[in-house]
Amino acid sequence: HKFDPIPQHDYYRIKAVFDGIHHGDRSILPASALAIRKQRKSELDADRTKLVQALTALDTEAALRVRKLFRKAESTEPAPPLVIEPRFRWNFAEPLAPTQGRLQGGARIAEGRLVLDGAGSYLVSEPIPTALPEMTLEAWVRVADLNQRGGGVVSLETPDGGRFDAIVFGEREAHHWMAGSEGFARYRALDAPAETAGPSEAVHLALTHSRDGTLTLYRNGAVLGASWRPASGASPLASAAPTHVLIGSRHTGGGNAFFKGEVESVRVYERALTGAEVAASFHSGPATPAIPLVQRLAMLSPTELKQRSDLTNRLERMERERRDLESIPQGYAANPTQPGPTHVLLRGEPDKSRETVLPGALSAVTGLTAELGLTADSPESERRRRFADWVASPGNPLTARAIVNRIWHYHFHRGLAGTPNDLGKMGDPPSHPELLDWMAGWFVDPKGGNWSLKQLHRLILTSDTWQQASSPVPTNAIAVDAENRLLWRFTPRRLEAEETRDALLALGGELNPAMGGPGFRAFRHVGNGGQNEYFAADLPGPEFSRRTIYRVSVHSARDPLLDALDCPELSTRTAVRPNTTTPLQALSLMNNSMVVRQAEHLATRARAASHGRLGSAVDWMWRLVLNRSPRPQERRDAVRLAGEQDLTQVAWVLLNSNEFIFVR
Repeated sequence: HKFDPIPQHDYYRIKAVFDGIHHGDRSILPASALAIRKQRKSELDADRTKLVQALTALDTEAALRVRKLFRKAESTEPAPPLVIEPRFRWNFAEPLAPTQGRLQGGARIAEGRLVLDGAGSYLVSEPIPTALPEMTLEAWVRVADLNQRGGGVVSLETPDGGRFDAIVFGEREAHHWMAGSEGFARYRALDAPAETAGPSEAVHLALTHSRDGTLTLYRNGAVLGASWRPASGASPLASAAPTHVLIGSRHTGGGNAFFKGEVESVRVYERALTGAEVAASFHSGPATPAIPLVQRLAMLSPTELKQRSDLTNRLERMERERRDLESIPQGYAANPTQPGPTHVLLRGEPDKSRETVLPGALSAVTGLTAELGLTADSPESERRRRFADWVASPGNPLTARAIVNRIWHYHFHRGLAGTPNDLGKMGDPPSHPELLDWMAGWFVDPKGGNWSLKQLHRLILTSDTWQQASSPVPTNAIAVDAENRLLWRFTPRRLEAEETRDALLALGGELNPAMGGPGFRAFRHVGNGGQNEYFAADLPGPEFSRRTIYRVSVHSARDPLLDALDCPELSTRTAVRPNTTTPLQALSLMNNSMVVRQAEHLATRARAASHGRLGSAVDWMWRLVLNRSPRPQERRDAVRLAGEQDLTQVAWVLLNSNEFIFVR
């Protein structure tokens, strides 16, 4: 703390301990698990290559048989229509026809692929005179640089580039595919893994745009993320004509619009393909003629059909396993690197470096040395380990005092030192310094607490101090020590906000004890993108009846009951919670819909437990809520109230009583 005797030199040598820490997303799996995943993924890749080759061989053979039939039938009757024949097709294994388009900016064709440098090269098609109310963009592509941002693989756009739909790589999210559109009008971030294919691996992509505006992005025959329908509905391109196709560019003049990689083939369909058709096109491979799956299947023998079905099923299982392996659990954590030298900065100014400091600790803590025995090139992990040893050393009184005082604070609602986050010069001095020191010494002593929090809890809860009554005896004690700093009784304290909500749910029989997992969202969300509003809501049901520690908190949708009972804003640290007494607290407990509902459930439980007898129901509720039997006058008043109005009113009164809200 700035008021404590911490020299500038100490500040910078502690900084040297943590200089190598940088935060970001990191795998939460151990290195051994990552190695196993990598090995399994390599095995799957090798097996997948063999399966794809076998499937491609079958489909190619079937396609050749179909084409033989077409050639035989050409002299007598026209060939049957192809079910998913694209309206526009670019196969770069064949010469580029003049009517297909023009190479621009250094784009070239080599070894059957369109080679794009990401610096202005692309192919532009001749104009398409008719509108496409629905469409599919499809491409086989190799990504040369996974770090590139914003390049379009294939786009359909108006001549001025103002309206377009495209398959784009890495524009909003690095390493991710997306559906591009003007001003991101139809864009949505996809919950999908990042692209990992190297420059030698061809990836099949398809973007379908249905007549009602629904978009679906596919990768290697499978849906990437999920389908969605933008608020804008159908694409403006549905009525636009003329348009043209760009290969290698997102749209005319759009920033980092150019794609770096190779494109093997592109197809544009005048309708939205089904998922089965996209999968069939993927499995046919980039070099296989686009003959409909139904026609290819008709040319296979029963044995070949079974072989193809087995291959397809194995590929699907393999792809699912591969996606699972690629989906590595991530956590926001430290990503350490080896730091360079740390210098003292004159007045903290970065351009005024002075002497180099070694990693170290606080010289103000007497009893152990602040030198950690490290050098300027000590490994990053060793710096933190040595500092942790210093923090947890039995000779460091500060750590044990802070822990003991914090645990005391949790039990008594006030620490021996009233500022549990500041035991320094500006902190509240302890009311019982000898007790704090004795407990800190006992806590670290191997024959005492031996750093065991459980033993520390046991020591406090079995003490005479903890087991005192709350009644103000002797009678003059309040006048001498109204705040009970001398611990002459147990100070009555109100249940904290979360404890109150959990207790209400438990009494109503609705508390869901499920542990772990995602939290519950007791609020309503309206809007999307930059227009988001959140409204607090009392939502009944098991999902929303979990313990309050599992709630998801939104700043603009705070729970009114918890807010009234001094639940702090979760985005800020609160060392000591405020403990106020306001009219709003009483009004909230009286009128909050959740409290009223739990009173009804409590009354229902009491009726069932007492078989409808009012006196027994009152006794049952009193024991459950207040942990005692009602006094004779309380019982008479409660039975009369239940008879005149309802048992729910009695339950409501108990849940609003001081005896329930305050711990004594």
